[in-house]
Amino acid sequence: MKHLSLLFTTTLLVALPSAADEPVQLRYLDIKGQASLSITHEITAGDEANIHAGRRFLMAFEFNTDPDLKTVTITIGKIQGSSTAHEMTQRLSTNHLEGHSFNFLMNDHLSLQQIKTQEHFAIDLGRAVEGGFPINQTLYDLFPALPTEPVNVGSSWTDQRTVRSLEGWAWATGSVTSQHKVTAIQQLNAHTIISVTTHSNAKLESMDDMPEYSFDGDLQQTRDWKFDATGGRLLALSMQQNTKGINAFPQAKLQLQQLTEVAFSSTD
Repeated sequence: MKHLSLLFTTTLLVALPSAADEPVQLRYLDIKGQASLSITHEITAGDEANIHAGRRFLMAFEFNTDPDLKTVTITIGKIQGSSTAHEMTQRLSTNHLEGHSFNFLMNDHLSLQQIKTQEHFAIDLGRAVEGGFPINQTLYDLFPALPTEPVNVGSSWTDQRTVRSLEGWAWATGSVTSQHKVTAIQQLNAHTIISVTTHSNAKLESMDDMPEYSFDGDLQQTRDWKFDATGGRLLALSMQQNTKGINAFPQAKLQLQQLTEVAFSSTD
C-alpha cells in the first residue's frame, strides 16, 4: 500500500504540456506566501584584473495581497549580508530590518508599482559605497512586466524600465530594454505554469545625485522565470547579469567587471 501511495503522489506532481492552441492571459492577482532571495556580486577590477571583491545577500519575505487585489504587502524576514575585499569578509548589519513591511500597488495587474512616499529600507554598505543596498527597489526590479495580450509558446513582448544598479563601488542608472519569450506552458496540480526567458541590455551612466563615485558601462542580462497564470504570481526567477565599465573615484579610475547572480523562489 505504501508503494501505491508514493506512486500516486508522484503522478500528481508531473508537469504536463498545455494545449498549444490555448493562449493564456498573464496577470498579477493573489501574490501570497513565503519567498527567498539570494544575490551575489563578483567584482573584478584594475587594469590587470588583480582586484577581487564581492557581496552576498540572503533575504526572506512574506507576501500578502488585500482582498480587492490592489495592494501587496511585503514583510521582511531573515536577512543576511556580507562584503568581501582584500580577502577579508565583513558581515553587514541587517537585524534591524527584520519585521518591517512595505507595499507595492497593482498596476492594471500587468506590473507592480512602488509607493514613493512610504519608508524605504536598505542594508548599510559602509563608507565604501554611498547609499545602502535598497530592499524595496531590489525586490521590485525582480517582478517582470507582463504582456497585454494572451500568450502561447513562442509568444514574445518587449518592455523598458529605468533601473538603479550597484556596480562595483558606485551606483549607476540606465534604461533597460527587455525582450521576453515564452518557452513552455505546462499544467501542474491544476495550475497553468508559464516559463519565460528574458534577455535585457542597457547603457549605464553615473547617477547625478552621487558625484563622489561614478560608473559608466554596459549591462547584459538573462533571466529565466516561471509564472503561475492561475494564481497570478511569480514562482521562481534566476538571473545572470554581466556589466563592464569604469568606476571613477576621486583619486583614480578602475576598469571593472561585475557578475551578478540572483535566485528567487516562492511558495504558498
